[in-house]
Amino acid sequence: MSSILLSKNFPTCVCGAKDYDLVLDFKKGEESYQILKCRQCDLFRTWPVPLKQEPDFYQKQDDYLKREDQLALRTSFARATLLRLKKHKQSGRLLDVGCNLGIFVKEAGRFGFDAHGIDPCHKAIERGKKIFHLNECLKTGDLTTINFPEVSFDVVTLIHCLEHISNLNSVLEKVYFILKKDGIILVELPNFNSFWRKLLGRNWYGFAFKQHYWQFDPTSLKKLLENHHFTTLLVDTRHNMYHRLSFSVAGLIKLIISFLSFIFQRGDNLVIIAKK
Repeated sequence: MSSILLSKNFPTCVCGAKDYDLVLDFKKGEESYQILKCRQCDLFRTWPVPLKQEPDFYQKQDDYLKREDQLALRTSFARATLLRLKKHKQSGRLLDVGCNLGIFVKEAGRFGFDAHGIDPCHKAIERGKKIFHLNECLKTGDLTTINFPEVSFDVVTLIHCLEHISNLNSVLEKVYFILKKDGIILVELPNFNSFWRKLLGRNWYGFAFKQHYWQFDPTSLKKLLENHHFTTLLVDTRHNMYHRLSFSVAGLIKLIISFLSFIFQRGDNLVIIAKK
């Protein structure tokens, strides 16, 4: 890991620090990407800043169509997350931030929650309302554009969402504001400390250089939440939804990696549950 000082073009970290270490340096065609680690808070960031800083980025996205095609797979993924959540909060009013079609919202309702979702892509929201009949539960927007009342939710979930958000501090402050006393925040995102990331290198799914501002490991995510006055209840990892096992040589290799990841908590997805 080599030292790299902040230049005038580098943004300041969410903790206010201005000194990074260069962790990874990739070249993809004529483009290059770096992963920098903040020396103060251990948070990893992508450089250059992802292209999704464009104001209309989400309005151009049609990934909700792919999610609809993967409905069974994503429903199973949502249920696994809800099983973890139910160990800490049995019911209540839930907000899923970055809900896309609303698959998690639909399943959370089936698990006994009064579930709602928001997403900046109006096309995804309208499609979700149509196929899941969640007309009153889904809204277009984000935590900075929708004025939710103080202490109005028992649970806020950010599932593969936080890594896409540039203004982490303001978003987490808003989550704290809208959560009730002893309310729960659940964050799930790619685990930079996973075995798969180390094995696959720049081809790891979690990099998404043009979309992900941040990369998290258990230490940096736990520290970020605790800096915003949350108390950690669970730190866990799991595999991402695309690591399906099969009866083949590749399947056997995945099985071995799955077992080692479970033993050493180095799965592809990081899950942290914390309370207000």
